[in-house]
Order: sequence, then structure tokens, then C-alpha cells
Amino acid sequence: MRNTTPQNAEEIANAKNVEINLDDIKLDPNNVRFLHISKGHTDKQVEDVLWKESDTQDLYKQILSAGGLYQEPVLNSKLIVIEGNRRVVCLRRLKQEARKGDLPGISKNQFDKIHCKVLPENTPLQTIDIFLATIHVKGKKPWNAFNKAKHIFNLHELRGLTYDDLAKKLGMGKVTVIRAVEVYAATEDYGKRYKDDSEWFRKFTYFDELYKRKDLVDFRKDPKNLNKFQNWVYHEKLDDVREVRKLALLLHDNEATQEFEKKGFDAAMNLIGMKDPSINSSEFKKIKEVIQVIRNLPRKELSKIINDSSRFNLLSSLKKEIDSLLKDIKSMRKT
Repeated sequence: MRNTTPQNAEEIANAKNVEINLDDIKLDPNNVRFLHISKGHTDKQVEDVLWKESDTQDLYKQILSAGGLYQEPVLNSKLIVIEGNRRVVCLRRLKQEARKGDLPGISKNQFDKIHCKVLPENTPLQTIDIFLATIHVKGKKPWNAFNKAKHIFNLHELRGLTYDDLAKKLGMGKVTVIRAVEVYAATEDYGKRYKDDSEWFRKFTYFDELYKRKDLVDFRKDPKNLNKFQNWVYHEKLDDVREVRKLALLLHDNEATQEFEKKGFDAAMNLIGMKDPSINSSEFKKIKEVIQVIRNLPRKELSKIINDSSRFNLLSSLKKEIDSLLKDIKSMRKT
């Protein structure tokens, strides 16, 4: 074991290996991947949660095939796993099976002891969390988006790292870091407000989409609007995260907003579609785009049309097609 205290993530990664009895190793009850589900997990509950993950099943097969680990778990001074909980879970299962003689070609004590990296008691928590971030936020073993944001949030709020510090240490853009913190904070606030929603953390994608949208910047700056958005999510006014991408269309139309509140998203979009057919029709969306192109045609392009008969003829053809279409529509109206 090293005598010096690791002061950065690299020193943890390069810590000296120590052989530890597998039975002495404890899983981390504060594992970021499921802490939001409930608190006060026992070691057995942590093991059961992790064993059910499909990635753990795959890892189990890899370790069995290799006859051991390729990478050592990292433990704190109390032998609680900092990094490598799934590996330890797999080894526990393998040890049980080896003891029963269920693993041909593998000795009964093959998994009794394992090599780990054990950190000194006074290793700073900030250093440990940055180490985990280098692996699971920007590293080769990424967590899902919710857990990444939660970890970045904790580094900022609990460990005191500034946005600039986080951007530098994680190799991420400052804007991305800020958004991760804001999105997690908004999701957590939703969970606290609607405590009966046990699946609150799954609403993360709605808030992530909200903070991605440039056309919703002004909307989300107002705390009242954030409360309103939470209410929409809770009452399933927005029952698909993709609907957040069209939310600005509703908010810019008072009638549509009222329709959304009363009858839901689809009814509001139908109302908007009646005012602007390009919203719900791919054909009219293209027509609208053509109108914008013509309306914003550069003066240089106009000069080319004057001296280029092919360009002029193409525009003439467009006019003829539109005139013909309108003539047919008027005729059908009369009929």
C-alpha cells in the first residue's frame, strides 16, 4: 500500500496493487447508478440490484472466460468499493459456483482473493470523484446521461468545483458542464416536488431536452415557467420527450397554449396546423421553405437570372405550376 495520499485521478489510477480477501470487500451503498432509487441499501441489496443489470451478466461471462479480472477494483481504506462494484458482484457469484464445484477447470479457491488498489484513509473525496468522472463521464465506461449529470452536479455542488474547473478536468465544454448541472438540478427539483412519482429520475430526458432547446431559453429562465413545465410532465401533458422539441410553437400562440392546457398536445398541434399547414405536412413544409428561398434570394442571384435564360425558365416553370395548381383548386371548390 502506498504511503502517500493520492492528490489527483492519475495517482489513483496508478496506485499499488494489494491482495484482499473477497469476503472482506464491501459494495458501495452510495453508488451513483442507483442511489436515486432508494437510500439505505444493504450490501446484499446493492449486489442484487447490480446483478440484474445486463452489463453485469456480460461482465460475468468475460471474467469466467478469462479466469479472473483484467482490471483491479479500487477500494477505500474501509475496503468499500470506489470503482468496480460490478466486478466484485461477478466475483462473488463465481466464488460461490467455484466452491460448489460448478466451474470445471477452475479451482475451488480461484476467486477467494483478488488484487485491488486500496487508497489511504485521508484520500480527498474530491480526488475520488474526479477519478470516477474520468472513467464514467468522459472515459471508456460511460454511465447513462442521468448518472453523468448527477455526478457532474455533485462535483459542482458538493465538492466545490467551478464550471471552469470541471470543463478543464473532464475535457468538456463549459456550456455542456453548465447544462448538465442545470438539467440535473431541475430533474431533482421535480422529484422533490412530486414525491409520489417514484420514477422521477426517468423524467430527466424531458428536462434535458428543455435545456437543449435554444427556442426555449427565455421560457426556462422564469422559475414560474419551470414549475409549469414540471406540472405538464407530471400530468403527462407531455407524454413523449419529442414533444418538447415543438413546445415553442405552442408557447408562441396563445390559443394553442390554452388548447394544450385543456385538451393536450395533439389538440394544440392540430390547431397550429390549421393556421400553418407546414407544421403537420411535409409537402407544405417544403413549399414554405421554397417561399423563404425566393423571398431571401440574394441580389447577386437576381443578376444571374437576368442574364441566364435557364434560371429564368425554371422560375417561369415554378409560376406555371403554381398557377395551374391554384386553378385546379378553385375549380374543385366550385364543384
